[in-house]
Amino acid sequence: EGLEISPIPTRFTAGQHELVLWMVGNTLNKAVTVRLEKFHLDDDDTAKELDPSPIIWLVEGTVTVGPKGTGSIVGLRNPAYKVKPLHVDRVKYTIHVEADGKAMDHDPDGDIKP
Repeated sequence: EGLEISPIPTRFTAGQHELVLWMVGNTLNKAVTVRLEKFHLDDDDTAKELDPSPIIWLVEGTVTVGPKGTGSIVGLRNPAYKVKPLHVDRVKYTIHVEADGKAMDHDPDGDIKP
């Protein structure tokens, strides 16, 4: 379909008040839109979105990148998102890619379930 992600992003750790930067490169000869969404706990089989979100977008969680271009999505670890004491939440999210009316979802852990 041409909307695959390579290389697949790896897990990361973000402490309170830290910035997270996602760089997006487009190898296609057409514009693509990339959105980060559906943040949920790894151990939650319902995939219920977290409220409040663990990330506050500095602009927004979506970027449109022109042909052969690059873009970025920047977020701040939300201070209102609290983890349990002595616990690290494993948060998962979906990378949604669109171009020319086609769309594909990616999971950085590679285990999106249809």
